[in-house]
Amino acid sequence: IDAVQEFQIATSRFGAELGRTGSSAVNIVTRSGSNSVKGVSSLFARDGAWQSRPSTLDTNADVPPFDRQQYSGALGGPLRRDAIFWFGSGEFRNQDGAVLVGARDAATRTIRRSFAPAPLDDGLWSLRVDAGAASNRITMRYAGERGLDTTSSAGERAIGSSTQRQDALNRYHAVLGTWTSVRSSTSVNSLSGSVSTFLNRTTPVV
Repeated sequence: IDAVQEFQIATSRFGAELGRTGSSAVNIVTRSGSNSVKGVSSLFARDGAWQSRPSTLDTNADVPPFDRQQYSGALGGPLRRDAIFWFGSGEFRNQDGAVLVGARDAATRTIRRSFAPAPLDDGLWSLRVDAGAASNRITMRYAGERGLDTTSSAGERAIGSSTQRQDALNRYHAVLGTWTSVRSSTSVNSLSGSVSTFLNRTTPVV
């Protein structure tokens, strides 16, 4: 979140570089470094002791376990004053949650509600380098993600067992390069190229 400078939303009259679309176009502008070294960091935390029983559970049901820690930070500065700047950011989320499961109770011939662990670990990072003046600038940016989580699989019944959980892995890498040249007060040339890879692997626990 610390890498985002602004959101631009266009609902009509798109430029030629956006092509044709029947809805809006969203552009996310990332931050760049400057002549001074500046940084920011943040921590969001939520503990299971701070939550109450969800209203959808019976009054005698256990409170599902849950806690989350989310760290983020960003830092930027000059590689060469007035010429080359860098900006890096990272964010990590660790969450210990649970999914609702059922366990067969043969003695009472009922299904007891319980919870099975459903952890989540997700990392995001980016690095941007800008070189040149505002009238003639080259920008290179790399962004990546690695997320691993456990969730309930497609339910075949109203409440599943703990064996119906599945692990999912998301891995993402993207490199973007842009050269922007201001030719005159009425002309701007911009050339962009990007390469990205995305892997999603979902594996049932059993």
